[in-house]
Amino acid sequence: MNPSQSPRKAPLKNSSLPVRILMVLGGLFLLMIIVAMFMRLLGSSGSLNKSTMLPVAQDQTEIMRLADSGVESSVGQTNKNFAITVKLATSSQRADFLAYLKTNNFAPKDKDLGLRHNASADSQLESAKSSSTFDIAYKSVMQTTLANYQKDLNAAYSSADTAGKTVLKKDFDAAQLLLTQLGQI
Repeated sequence: MNPSQSPRKAPLKNSSLPVRILMVLGGLFLLMIIVAMFMRLLGSSGSLNKSTMLPVAQDQTEIMRLADSGVESSVGQTNKNFAITVKLATSSQRADFLAYLKTNNFAPKDKDLGLRHNASADSQLESAKSSSTFDIAYKSVMQTTLANYQKDLNAAYSSADTAGKTVLKKDFDAAQLLLTQLGQI
């Protein structure tokens, strides 16, 4: 009731329109940051980078297909043994990797997994069969395919969570071991 004191005014009531808009936008921005942090804390579900993960599974499918070709058509026993090793190792890696993808709500379809079918490798191997140089051509095709597989593993590794990095590192090491073994043939 003291006439010398003026009544308190609401802080936004007499503010200009641009100030009000900026304050509302700032509040929305702050709210978005809080929601993003909360979602990040809840886990990595939904943050799986499918564009880097799918090529790894596709490479594994193609390597297994090429390994079958090596088992069927290799002339030397060393190449046949290598192809069998590749088939077993890659099928195990693929099972582990697909299980990881499934835990992250991503289950690629079989038709998607076969999209990296390398027709050029097929024609190269067919041509080598007729000229009796299959083992040499197979070694070259597998070397290129495994090197590309490692590149895709590296790309996926950089965008993976901790569990994914563990799976991808194991796959990379196995591919490196296969390349080493291939170099000794």
